[in-house]
Amino acid sequence: MQELALYAAVPDARLSQVHTSLTGLTGMRPLELLDHHIVFTPAASSGSGANQALATAAVTPLEAPRIDVVRSKIDQDSHWTLNVYTIPEAGKRSVQVRAVNRSQALAGSPFKFIRALGYVYAFDYLEKGYIFVYNGIVVVTLTQIAPQSAPQIYEDDELVADAAARSRDLKFSTYLPTWVIKAHVDVARDGVANDQERLQFATDRLEALRYDLRGLISLDIPDRMVLDPRVQIHR
Repeated sequence: MQELALYAAVPDARLSQVHTSLTGLTGMRPLELLDHHIVFTPAASSGSGANQALATAAVTPLEAPRIDVVRSKIDQDSHWTLNVYTIPEAGKRSVQVRAVNRSQALAGSPFKFIRALGYVYAFDYLEKGYIFVYNGIVVVTLTQIAPQSAPQIYEDDELVADAAARSRDLKFSTYLPTWVIKAHVDVARDGVANDQERLQFATDRLEALRYDLRGLISLDIPDRMVLDPRVQIHR
């Protein structure tokens, strides 16, 4: 799957104005979002077969992507979703394009599986905000994040992740003062001729949103290295 996206930063002082404008533009009451992200990176040693395979599939033999594991804190019955991103594509484009693989853990905790891949807990954060849908296809999130301190458990990375999943205090977390707008469309790729048409259709919708928001915010493409998910593996 490919994700096409545009981004913008919004200072806290302008939140109300942007929120009102997006509500009017989309004609909907936004959905509330409160997600917990736990990020895993490859272990320093890449001796396992799984880690070796990940490194071989990456851009260079000594790099592998982070795994971002996400679950809603609003819906207590929600499952963890594992997200693996590639670095955004290079070249002159009007929107950002990168590949993404999203897999849902249908039952229980995914942390043991992730540990078996040779990955360890790196950091976690809370993300709160609002979700809008523009033109029936563009998902627009307006969010801010609260970085979290790592749990003081050192025996096992799986236990660290479990502790982080259970212990985060939603009321007393400190959120960064800047909100981020992300407008994105996920496009399935099946290798047939209409792939390019789908990409162009998604691009057109994102550009239409950028036009509709002109004068309020400037949706743009960030430096691709800012969103580079690759991690060096030291062997």
